[in-house]
Amino acid sequence: MASRLGMTTILQCLIDSSCDLNSKTKIGETTLMVCVKYKHEDCLKVLAREGADFGLVNISGQLASSIAGSCGSQSGDVVDLKALIGQGDIDLDKQDERYFSVVMVTAKEGHVDAF
Repeated sequence: MASRLGMTTILQCLIDSSCDLNSKTKIGETTLMVCVKYKHEDCLKVLAREGADFGLVNISGQLASSIAGSCGSQSGDVVDLKALIGQGDIDLDKQDERYFSVVMVTAKEGHVDAF
């Protein structure tokens, strides 16, 4: 709910209390997916910094980046991604359980304009 409503302070409190960042709803959406669906950039930054898995898919087979692309302008998403990368405190080489990094997932989804 915190990521849906853009409540970064509550989101951070939940993370600090060891809540599972990558838990899924009944339809397979993670906190990250909900956050991008409702375009809460500040929540996205918190989740990225805390290690949310960008490689997970919902029951429709969509990644968070796919959901972001279907919910609005991809040029804005690229700007947001570049802003996140520019922060420097995000490990772009961190890999999920399938050994994909956020860069690999982005490229796989065809978002080459992000580079």
